[in-house]
Amino acid sequence: MKYLLLIAVVVLVLWAMRRASLPPPPPPPPRRPEPPQLEPMVRCSHCGVHLPRSEALMNPDGHAYCCAAHRSAGPRPV
Repeated sequence: MKYLLLIAVVVLVLWAMRRASLPPPPPPPPRRPEPPQLEPMVRCSHCGVHLPRSEALMNPDGHAYCCAAHRSAGPRPV
């Protein structure tokens, strides 16, 4: 029984020494960032500034505005 324990200790020491001498694994390659999602742009019906559709204030009639003041002022006549 004591020889079995001695063999296990020797194997464990040899395994630990071998593991310590191996170089660390290379780091994983960097991930490419995802390209930004494009979003449709709309033009403010009052002042003409372009802004993303998600940031625009839309009227029920389909006009887009950049702020509440321009929405309440309505479209500027051309």
